[in-house]
Amino acid sequence: MNLSESYIERIKLLSGVLSESVSMSQYNYQIRDIGGDVFYKKLKDDECWQFTSELDFCKNSNKDNVIDWVKPEANDKYKVKQVEIKQDLNYQKHPMETYKRYLENICPPDFKVEIVGNHIKVSKD
Repeated sequence: MNLSESYIERIKLLSGVLSESVSMSQYNYQIRDIGGDVFYKKLKDDECWQFTSELDFCKNSNKDNVIDWVKPEANDKYKVKQVEIKQDLNYQKHPMETYKRYLENICPPDFKVEIVGNHIKVSKD
């Protein structure tokens, strides 16, 4: 039985046996240490990275397609603020206070969140 060349290539692709040179030439790989190793890959022409598995990284990366990750410097200007939410805060009884606490936690620290009348006001300090 003679198989066409395109059919043989499809079988190789589906079985994961496609030559490494094709796979390696299409993607760049990266490892980022963000509380543990996280593996990324992207098409060489793309700007957006996508998650990949450690197995894919190990199988398809080499010294020519791995891009070093430079950890961004910490910005001391912004501090994360965490407002403690009372466990007894009941949304049904106090919906405005519940939303106010939520907004306090997601807004940058230089913003002020307050209840004014029947609405919530967010302003820059």
